[in-house]
Amino acid sequence: GGIPSKLYDCSKYKCVTTKYLNPEIDYGELLDERDSLVYRTVQIGEQVWMAQNLNYKPKEEKSYCMDNVEDSCSVYGRFYPFSVAMDSLNQGGCGYGGDCQRNVVHQGICPNGWHLPDSTEIATFMKYIKNEYDQDSLSAIKADSTWKYSYLGTNKSGFSLLGSGRYIFSSIGYSDLKGEHTYLWGNGWSKYASEYGGVYYGDMYIGGCVSVQKNGFYYIRNLGDGFFGTDLIYINAYNVRCLKNPS
Repeated sequence: GGIPSKLYDCSKYKCVTTKYLNPEIDYGELLDERDSLVYRTVQIGEQVWMAQNLNYKPKEEKSYCMDNVEDSCSVYGRFYPFSVAMDSLNQGGCGYGGDCQRNVVHQGICPNGWHLPDSTEIATFMKYIKNEYDQDSLSAIKADSTWKYSYLGTNKSGFSLLGSGRYIFSSIGYSDLKGEHTYLWGNGWSKYASEYGGVYYGDMYIGGCVSVQKNGFYYIRNLGDGFFGTDLIYINAYNVRCLKNPS
């Protein structure tokens, strides 16, 4: 079932499930040569994004699956701490509580030719979605069946966001807000909690429900229009959607 690959033999490559994609969208394809996973990509305005969450498992750094069940990563992708999403082990010091040395186009944990989006690129994406879909903009970026209650999406854009929630660290890690929110890392960084607590970039809203925080992640929620971060968010783990490098 799903959307068949036009480029890769899925009996030889690890094709990510297309169950939650929009079959009316003409998706591109991306082979991650590190682990032979094949992702679908989607054109959003002038940008090309991954249409599925990254599921690359780094050998030397931590990443997590929803509910600590390995098979769930094949659907929801992996959850990465900020330093792992930035690949600070190989690309610079982006650990918790310190300044982040990032490249202008910062690859982070993304495949070659792709990178973690910065706040300007996220703003470009959100403005395009808002202009294209207006009042339906939030619904247009969400896949339907992974969201709870009346939160279902139309996924008209093909972006196919899942209600994957986040991964919280405690004595034992656990998943939180499944079906209600989704969180995605960008490449930003703010060292001081007072610089980003409760601060939005106002022009990055979609219907009052999408926000980019100064500390470099953006998230989608379904109720309310506020979020007040603390410095603990850096030790939580969120999903990654990579953006194709400019040609």
